[in-house]
Amino acid sequence: MPTDRRAPGRDPRVRTAKTKEAKEAKEAKAKEAKEVKEAAKEAKAKEAKEAKEVKEAAKEAKEAKPRKRERRMGDRRESPRLPIKVWVKTATAEGFAAVEGDISVGGLHFTDKLPITGKKIDLRFKLPGHDAEVHVKGEVVQVSQKSNLYGAHVRFGEMDMDTERAIARFIDERSS
Repeated sequence: MPTDRRAPGRDPRVRTAKTKEAKEAKEAKAKEAKEVKEAAKEAKAKEAKEAKEVKEAAKEAKEAKPRKRERRMGDRRESPRLPIKVWVKTATAEGFAAVEGDISVGGLHFTDKLPITGKKIDLRFKLPGHDAEVHVKGEVVQVSQKSNLYGAHVRFGEMDMDTERAIARFIDERSS
């Protein structure tokens, strides 16, 4: 009687199926690794193309007509400043505080003993020669410190055309 070398109860087809599954898994892993490499290669090529475009744009900007030099370094104002008394209310303050400042068409600068807190502030001032008090909301764009005083650079928010014209007229009349 012939003897079977295989262990009793083991089916050779099971081993073949497991080997086939392992081979398929290995092939799937290899395919996935290849796709990842291709995606990385495409991303690198895209990044290189974008970097080239940025360099070209920078070169074009450099060769473009130079911008008009500002009057003073760091000073981008297009209108002069004139002194004015301003009442300021910050988001954390309970009431308005009177401070001295300089007004221009787009905003104003004022100094105070305490640092300015918050980004949005309410402003009130009276233009000399005008009866009505001006109420404007502003945005603090920069805070500076000089010795023991803090300066706030404020950009005016939206305001009605009459107020905007009144400020422009006031500055134009006084600076000419």
